[in-house]
Amino acid sequence: MLTSLGNETQERDERVAVVVDDWHRVSSTATLGAMEFVIDSGCHHPRLSSRAEAAPGSR
Repeated sequence: MLTSLGNETQERDERVAVVVDDWHRVSSTATLGAMEFVIDSGCHHPRLSSRAEAAPGSR
């Protein structure tokens, strides 16, 4: 699916924003590998952004 998404955005010549929320919670090696694949093999169209919130009471 990731390869298809990359190919389609490349063919359409459109920018795509990928927002990853709570990335700090990811521990699955499969998920980490998928994100590494997107970063390493992606074209220039996708813009990646991640965001995280501080845990309640940690501020």
